[in-house]
Amino acid sequence: MDGSYKKQPKKYSYGLLLILPDGKQIKGFGSDNEKDALDSHNIAGILLGVMVAIDKAIELKFENIHIHHDYEGVTKWANGEWRAISFVAQQYREFIDEKQEQINISFERVRGCSNNNISISCSNERK
Repeated sequence: MDGSYKKQPKKYSYGLLLILPDGKQIKGFGSDNEKDALDSHNIAGILLGVMVAIDKAIELKFENIHIHHDYEGVTKWANGEWRAISFVAQQYREFIDEKQEQINISFERVRGCSNNNISISCSNERK
């Protein structure tokens, strides 16, 4: 999971890699330019990517999803350790609260920009 921000045209984006239990991989990427989210730059992209991944896991009828990420807000907004003040943090927190009723969500923070094939793949997808 990774996010980025582009000044012109103003938009945030994400790249993600879902690794299924059978080892198959699903790559995803996307972007948006919702006015209220633009101030959060790449954080908006990261959180959008997490939400897309969770929705995809629910669509595939999985009971669990384990999110690897390098930005601590992904976990801390989800578990309430950080107050959700910004627009994107509030939207994300509400999303997580709603989706936790449909799927078990766990998080693991990994070192950003590591020599990790998953991290590299996500970084390439978001560009």
